[in-house]
Amino acid sequence: MGSVFEYPFRVRTDECDSLGHVNNAVYIRHLQQATIDALGSGDEDTFWNARRLAIQYHAPVRYGDELRIATWVIDADESLVVSGHEVTLRGKIAPVVSARIEWVCRDYSVGRPRRVPESCIALAEAHVSAPLKPFVPPRDNGAHPFRWRHRVRRYELDVTDRVATAVYFNWLEEATVWAANVVGWPLERMKDEDSITFQYRHDAEFFEGASHGDEIEIVSRLISVKPIRGTWVHEVLRPVTETLLMRDYSTGAFVDWKGKIKPAPAAMMEALVQGEFAQTDG
Repeated sequence: MGSVFEYPFRVRTDECDSLGHVNNAVYIRHLQQATIDALGSGDEDTFWNARRLAIQYHAPVRYGDELRIATWVIDADESLVVSGHEVTLRGKIAPVVSARIEWVCRDYSVGRPRRVPESCIALAEAHVSAPLKPFVPPRDNGAHPFRWRHRVRRYELDVTDRVATAVYFNWLEEATVWAANVVGWPLERMKDEDSITFQYRHDAEFFEGASHGDEIEIVSRLISVKPIRGTWVHEVLRPVTETLLMRDYSTGAFVDWKGKIKPAPAAMMEALVQGEFAQTDG
């Protein structure tokens, strides 16, 4: 590992979800901040936006835990920077989160990409491997879609006047929960079945940004179901222009409410694969 920037933080109450764990999108906010602090900008109008992102969650973290993000540059050229990240609990070695992110440099005063500063390119350690395995999309099972729509709020934007990177992952979570509700599997029923899905990994690519007032649509399909994991593919669209903004492969691990591996209810998986408008007899 080359030059490593360390970013410490302590988990706040508002960073935990209703299950008592740090929400998966929260880490992305911290990784972006760690990258900004590590790379700097050389210019107050410079900001770093994700182009590709792979993040894997190894263990849950709770309120009050003290964490450390290690950030380093794997590769860089004049158009992008590739960073590696590991998040660990204070005093521990094993990571709770690992990530690899490709960043583009943007001049938000004029709203367009800009050349990566030479100081950032100099940080690259091309011989350093990424902190997690490459993702291979699973074979698509032909699952039918769910569609969730949302109009972008102003508080969802960052300083570039575009939707903040982490917000997309809040939307994906909402779209997935909504899909489960549509097919009759709300959180209360999952509790009764002693079943929940732990976010295991995201593999995302960003194509264009969304801005305040845009209507977005997320098309979600549960394309792979295995005994202890499932993978959704989500496509975030601007339907008025049929523009693809972002695509994410979201992989979850099936566990019970104590966190032990347990297959998801077969009836729930079958219903989700059938999609929003599944035909029923009668």
